[in-house]
Amino acid sequence: MDGRIINGKNDLTGEIWALPVTNMGRPDILLNSASGPGILKNYRELLKKDGKLEELQSEDIRSEDVLEAARKGDEAAGTVLKNDVDCMADAVLAILHIIDPYIVLFGGGLTAGKSSIVALIRECVRSRLFFKDHANTPIERALLWDDAVLYGVLSVFEGNRLEKKQ
Repeated sequence: MDGRIINGKNDLTGEIWALPVTNMGRPDILLNSASGPGILKNYRELLKKDGKLEELQSEDIRSEDVLEAARKGDEAAGTVLKNDVDCMADAVLAILHIIDPYIVLFGGGLTAGKSSIVALIRECVRSRLFFKDHANTPIERALLWDDAVLYGVLSVFEGNRLEKKQ
């Protein structure tokens, strides 16, 4: 904020992954619904519940495969994708209302390539806006993608180094 990193009392500011959400009908945190491992866990649970887990032959399945299966009409994968988008949209809406950022950027594997879900999240957020002014807030895939974390760490390190010199 104002060019400074805000840490908070316990150095936990910005831990968006821990936001509470309703994941597949149960109270949970964002990480367990809107991450690669969360998507795979939810998909396997749905297949097991429907007695179709044996259809999932490969242990090498990735979250991108589940998202692609959803696009091809797989019902369980579609349910998981909708859940993921809903949870991410809820998190974005909370951030828009609390922080009112200039832009919302997504990184990580779920935003890569043709399986990217950013457009779906953007659409869901836009349909649920309370303050129409937020319709102008860009919601995009981060250009730095996973490297954004490394650049963030380096900038904090460099900033701390410069402060110590002064």
